[in-house]
Amino acid sequence: MNGAPRSNCHDHGGMANVWKDGIRIMNRMQTWGGSIARRTAVVVPTWLLLAAVSPAHAQASLDGAAATPPPAVGIVEKLGDTIPLDLTFNNEAGEEVTLGALIDKPVILNLIYLRCPNICSPLLQEVAAMVAKVDLKPGQDYRVITVSFDPREGPEIAKNGKTALLSRTSEKYDREIPAESWAFLTGTAENSRALADAVGFYYQEDNGDYNHPATTIFLSDKGKIVRYLNGTELLAANVKLALIDAMQGRPRSVMQVVQALCFSYEQDANAYVLKINRVILLGTILFLGLFLLLLLFFRRHGKTQVQSPEETK
Repeated sequence: MNGAPRSNCHDHGGMANVWKDGIRIMNRMQTWGGSIARRTAVVVPTWLLLAAVSPAHAQASLDGAAATPPPAVGIVEKLGDTIPLDLTFNNEAGEEVTLGALIDKPVILNLIYLRCPNICSPLLQEVAAMVAKVDLKPGQDYRVITVSFDPREGPEIAKNGKTALLSRTSEKYDREIPAESWAFLTGTAENSRALADAVGFYYQEDNGDYNHPATTIFLSDKGKIVRYLNGTELLAANVKLALIDAMQGRPRSVMQVVQALCFSYEQDANAYVLKINRVILLGTILFLGLFLLLLLFFRRHGKTQVQSPEETK
């Protein structure tokens, strides 16, 4: 009746050796795990300390910059500030809208003027190209808002500019950008200046035209300034990561969370940079998690499958 179980443990001396070897392996794994845990206990707090010190240093630099008078033309980044959502503008249909009514999801914001003979047109075309390339859905995951700071421009020129841009982008990239996902706004000089001052965008009129910088600003769904990407050339990876930053507090995919953990924005480089220390930390955590699972498996396996010779008698 019990022939099969007895046949598995017929050689008691051999089984005793197997059992001893199993116990020895598990003891070595526990020792190895303890060594890794002790080292991690030293390394991880060090990384966390460095991570805490870096933002503090950056904040001190920003506080120092805030005391400096703003330039006549240029950008002063105001990360963490919230734009005035009660400002009113006219959309391309001539309807009066507030910024708060438009900003219900992360936003890509540009300040331009549509008659600009220089950098505004290339900037808008670059933003449109990024919208076509990034694998997030405009209108669903985020929206785009373009504001003209020239009070002489009205809804008609905004409508023509938007129609031409979206049509050209659709033909070039074979991807339709929903018209409702992109708002072209015009308004009074006072409201345009108030918005520009709120985001640190400084421009100056010059013989009917304007001297101004070129930047793309990313806002959260509450109007909080999250990121600046300066210049007229953008990278799809940087735009996507900036949008992921703007989604903070909103549902995100696992891959988006990993990207946000492994990359951070470097202001001097005006780009997102892979942070090796974060990758190592993430890899260490994953390794330790896998190791603990294996240790748990071997312990349970040893209890059920590797029995002592006395228990088999």
